Amino acid sequence: MLKQYSILSKCLCELKKSDLPIIEKLRIEVQLIQTKRILLDHDVEHGITGLARSEREFNDLYVQLRHVCDSGGGAEIERLKALIQDLKDGLNQAGNGRDLYTQQQASDRKYLGGPLKPLHSVKDIFR
Repeated sequence: MLKQYSILSKCLCELKKSDLPIIEKLRIEVQLIQTKRILLDHDVEHGITGLARSEREFNDLYVQLRHVCDSGGGAEIERLKALIQDLKDGLNQAGNGRDLYTQQQASDRKYLGGPLKPLHSVKDIFR
């Protein structure tokens, strides 16, 4: 799992250096961070299925991301997002079919007392 995590980190570095539109960079970055977070879950390690099982698939992700960054986007962005989603799905299946990232968000909201509200001023922080 360390190699897959390392490859995702390399992908994030490449993405930051790219000239892609900022909204696309952010969308891809969120997906990559979610994938890293799922990968870190200790339950995932033994039951990974599908595309996420292979280190080769993560290497292909890196190559495809570099291609997208070099070409400036286009239709390749959607294929890249689909590949990341496929990897996330394989990791989520390892957690017995539950979406580990969504579960963590739900538990965070429960701990914080409900859905987070956007802050409108510094005064809101101290309320």
